[in-house]
Amino acid sequence: MKIILKEGLVGPVSRSIRRLASPKRKLKTKVLFLVEGKTEKNIIFHLFDQNDYSNISFSVKEYQGGGYADIRHWVAKRRDSLDIVFVICDLDRAQEDTERKSLITTIKFLENANNRNNIFLSCPDFEQWMLCGLPGSNNKPLYRCLGYANKEEQKADEHLFSKYTGAGGSFSTAERYFSGRPLFYMKKNFSQGTIQNEYVNAEQSSLYYLRDYLQILDHA
Repeated sequence: MKIILKEGLVGPVSRSIRRLASPKRKLKTKVLFLVEGKTEKNIIFHLFDQNDYSNISFSVKEYQGGGYADIRHWVAKRRDSLDIVFVICDLDRAQEDTERKSLITTIKFLENANNRNNIFLSCPDFEQWMLCGLPGSNNKPLYRCLGYANKEEQKADEHLFSKYTGAGGSFSTAERYFSGRPLFYMKKNFSQGTIQNEYVNAEQSSLYYLRDYLQILDHA
């Protein structure tokens, strides 16, 4: 095979001609949801649509601990392999002074490790977040509202979300219920969060701004 050179001469095609390099794909931000238990693990990816955040990849793990210090230990042990961590846990334990101080230490630890880390707290617990999106719950335990024999049966059910929506549950309703309520800890962007000790016992859930926070992260 021959080609015509610029000067009008004929010469062989160079085998060293390089193909145009294709543009590199942007690496996705890796978000790990670190959750307290099986209920959170079975529900977390139903709180938002992963397809809405094309620049983020998601995973979930249980830290399987009894206190806020266990969160720090879990993250510290794996710090080199983690990108961004979102902790989902209950606030009821922080009503005890020692645990409240441990929670504050954990919050500061997460912020110092990466200012995009976050912790989403619900008081008294994650089930309260779900209950407030469920019509006619009348302060009954979640497992009773959904027809489970006990809390352990509820936790073990991987189809909890289907049962929840089948009973009329909606996380959009929960978002509206909790939106604007005072929070013990608020962090809506990559700035340092705000801690207000006077609200440690108040009914609350910062999960109401989870989707907004993901939107900020997706466009960062």
